[in-house]
Amino acid sequence: MYQRFMLDFDMITVPLREAIAHPEEDTKSLRSLDKIPLAITPLMKQAHQQLLQALAMAPVLWFPRIGFEQQPFVLEIHKRNPWHIQARLMQQQNGEDGIIALGNKWLTAQQAIYPQATQEMLFILKFVDLWSGLLRTNPFHVYLHPINMENVVGVEEADETSIKRWTDEIATLQFTACYAHSPKDVWDAHGTRQEAGNEEGTKTD
Repeated sequence: MYQRFMLDFDMITVPLREAIAHPEEDTKSLRSLDKIPLAITPLMKQAHQQLLQALAMAPVLWFPRIGFEQQPFVLEIHKRNPWHIQARLMQQQNGEDGIIALGNKWLTAQQAIYPQATQEMLFILKFVDLWSGLLRTNPFHVYLHPINMENVVGVEEADETSIKRWTDEIATLQFTACYAHSPKDVWDAHGTRQEAGNEEGTKTD
């Protein structure tokens, strides 16, 4: 329940989730495994403290406002590592920027080696699916943090059928897109959205 309020929840909890599994769980009963004492590692302690801190400092999520006179939603997307992407959905209300929702998505090994343009299109669609009730029927802005493809080996395009399905789907959305500032400037859960870069995006009708 609380993970929707926490930035980096999936990454923080990796040591704790790994502790749940046991290498002999396929050959031994759960009752016998429960008798094995759990060795608390420094990484697990660190994850626990980070979760407590994130819970205490998580931003208060705003309720979305929909209407002709309301500001459009803002979808900010950042690829945290080769397989993990995060987004926050925001809206300006009464002159202030507020966070409506936080989201995490994981890429498959194949998706992680798609070309940059294909990955960015896929990112948008993943979070549109996550917040479909708001983004499929309302205009929104997308701020993308540029993807570093320098260390990606074996870049491979998606199949033509998938590309056509994604482009057809994204053509139904009303949004503008541009690249945002450096992640260190904008990924502060308590800060407000920074001004977008000067590079103009294109609007998809």
